[in-house]
Amino acid sequence: MRRESARWARGPRGAWLLGLCLLGAALAVLGPPGGGGPARAQGGGAVRAGGGTEAPPLPWRLEAVLAHDPGAFTQGLFFAGGRLFETTGLRGASRIMELDPASGRELRRAALPARFFGEGATAVGGVALWLTWTSGRAFVLGLDDFAPRGEFRYSGQGWGLAYDGRVLYMSDGSDVLTLRDPGSFAALGRLAVRDGAQPVGRLNELEWADGAVFANVWHSARVAVIDPATGRVRRWLDLGPLVPPGLGPEAVANGLAWNPATRRLYVTGKLWPAVYVLELDPAPVP
Repeated sequence: MRRESARWARGPRGAWLLGLCLLGAALAVLGPPGGGGPARAQGGGAVRAGGGTEAPPLPWRLEAVLAHDPGAFTQGLFFAGGRLFETTGLRGASRIMELDPASGRELRRAALPARFFGEGATAVGGVALWLTWTSGRAFVLGLDDFAPRGEFRYSGQGWGLAYDGRVLYMSDGSDVLTLRDPGSFAALGRLAVRDGAQPVGRLNELEWADGAVFANVWHSARVAVIDPATGRVRRWLDLGPLVPPGLGPEAVANGLAWNPATRRLYVTGKLWPAVYVLELDPAPVP
């Protein structure tokens, strides 16, 4: 355990995490009251002025809790070839790291120049494409050495990035995702995201998982599970039970990484002291 994590574990947040771990372990073994299989937390939906949500919740079960640097302003989380990577933001503190997927321990890192505010990233082949917030530059870095391999330019803001093996999905904080060519970063189209007839804005960190685009909604504990063919929100993943108390308004859920080998979703947030490993319902997009 890193020294920062050890200090945290002795404080009130450590007691909260220990309680959460014990609760998750008990539920995994015992199941819900009255039986009925493994325990699953029901994700809440988007609350709208008109009431309710069109898309149903996506159940999940807490499988593991990993260490996470509580000073990391997380902007992106992704897997590549069984390896777990994270990007962080803030000028002067934006970095890319490889993490141990079994413990969360940091293995290595590289930093952006202090003038850049790093955002989300994803892997394409053997490189990472890493967005910047307002600089209009996406940096291309080798995954094995984090050495620069080039960069792309784009207009507008960069928030989150995901890759389905064919095209990139990029968010800019709006309710529309831009589809981009992974080789040239040229815009290929736009995908408007809707829950029923309601636009879903503030789309942030993105992840391609099990045939769907998962998207954190900024300043929310909700994750939209988006049909890439239509932009329709098919399910809502509610991370509310995992949000650490007392961290402030910017310590939001942000960080989604799907491990296709284990079919588990890794989630975290900005300044969160843990990464959570979740087992999901097997069909996010029916």
